[in-house]
Amino acid sequence: AVKAPPRAGRRGRLAAAAAILGVGVCVAWAFAAPGGANGAVSASPHGFLGLYSAVEWYNLAIRGGNAEFSAKVCFQKAVELDPKLADAWANLGELKGAEVSGRFYSAKECYAKALEISEENPPVWVDLGVLGGGLVRRVYYSPKVCFLKALQYDKHYKHAWNNLGAVGGGTIKDVKYSPAACFRMALFLDEKDPRAWDNWGMTGGGKIRGVTWTPASCFVKAILLDSNFPEAWTNLGLAGGKHFNGKMYGPLQCFERAVEIKPDFVPALVELAVIGGGRVGGVKLTAKQILKKVYQLDPMNAAMWTQFGLLGGDYFEDIFYNRKRCFAKAIEGDPKFSRAWYNFGVCGGGEVAGKTITPHQAYQRAVELDPNDWLAWDAFAKEGAGEVNGVVYTEEQATAKSNELKAMDTAGNYGSLAGDDTN
Repeated sequence: AVKAPPRAGRRGRLAAAAAILGVGVCVAWAFAAPGGANGAVSASPHGFLGLYSAVEWYNLAIRGGNAEFSAKVCFQKAVELDPKLADAWANLGELKGAEVSGRFYSAKECYAKALEISEENPPVWVDLGVLGGGLVRRVYYSPKVCFLKALQYDKHYKHAWNNLGAVGGGTIKDVKYSPAACFRMALFLDEKDPRAWDNWGMTGGGKIRGVTWTPASCFVKAILLDSNFPEAWTNLGLAGGKHFNGKMYGPLQCFERAVEIKPDFVPALVELAVIGGGRVGGVKLTAKQILKKVYQLDPMNAAMWTQFGLLGGDYFEDIFYNRKRCFAKAIEGDPKFSRAWYNFGVCGGGEVAGKTITPHQAYQRAVELDPNDWLAWDAFAKEGAGEVNGVVYTEEQATAKSNELKAMDTAGNYGSLAGDDTN
C-alpha cells in the first residue's frame, strides 16, 4: 500500500495558536491586541520606517503582509523584535525557515524554537515530527515521541493520531495503540478525514460504529471525501479497484487517475508500469516508457529498478543494465526492499555495493524483511534454510512455512521472477 505523506495539520496548529495571538498566515480576520477597538492594528505610515512593534509586525503578517513586506518578512521582523513570539517562529517553520538576525533557521529549527518558548503546542510537535523530529532544549525527540507529546497535550488531535499510526503506533498512559487503533481514533474524532480512511484501509480496515469496512471500501470512502487524493486512488488500484459512483474503477483506471491528479506521483507511475503501461498526460505509454519517467524523477527508486529487472533490463546513459544489475541497483536504492533481494538471489547473487552476496544470503535477507513472502521462503528452503531474525529453520520447516503462506496468498507472484535467471 502507498502511504500518504505525513500531514502536519496546519489548520489545527493555527486554530490552537489563535488562543495566543490570533495566528495564521493570511487569516485576515484574526488580530491580536493591542490596537483599536477590536484589537486590530492600523497600518500607520510610521510602520514603513521600521517602527512597528513585534505584535504589529505579527498582525501585518497575518493579514498577508503588504505591497512592501511579505508575510514571511513580517514574521522575521516580529521575532527579531521579540524572540519569544512562539507562534511567529511556528509560522516561519510553516514557511520553510528564514534568516533571523543574520542567522538562517531551518523549518525544523523554527519549530524547535517555538516549542522551547511554549511546549504545550500539539500542532507544532506534529510539525516537528513530520520533519523527522529534532532537538528541543538539547533533547532529541524522535518523530514518534513528537506525536506522543502532541497527544499528551491534546488527546483529541486527529493529525497526531494519524501520524502516530504512520510510525507504528505507540503507548499512551500504559495503553498500547497499534497503527490500526491510531487510525481508528482519528476516524472517531473526524469521520470526514480522507487521510484517516486511507490509512485505516492500509491496515486492513475493520469495524467502526457497527459497520465493517474492507480496505477497498476505506479507499473509496477517502476518494469520496477527496476525489483528488492520489494515494487513495493508488491504494484502491492495489486493492483491485471497486465499482462506485456508477462506474467500475479497475487498477488501470485508478493508477491513471492518480497520475492525472499528480503527474509526478512515483508510486502510481510504478504501479502503472507493473500492469503493463497506461495513459500519462493523455498519451498511452509502455511500461518501460513510464519507468523512464520515474528514472528522471527518482533515479534510485527501488521499485522502478526492480520492475526494469523484471522486464529484462534496459540502457541508461548508454550503459546496459541487465536483470541482475537492475536488482542490485534496487538494493542500493533501498536495502530494505525485499523483492529486490529475492530477485537478486534468483539471478544467482553477485556484488552489491562492493560486497559479494550469495543466493542463500539474498533469500535470507528477503525473508527477514518480509516474513510473509512464500516465494522467498521456498527459495530459502531450497538453499538449505538457516537463521531468520534469531530463529533457526530447517529446510523442512522453511518449506512448511512457504506452503502455509502460499495457501493464504491472494496476490500471486507479484514483482518476482518465476525461476532461475542468471542474466
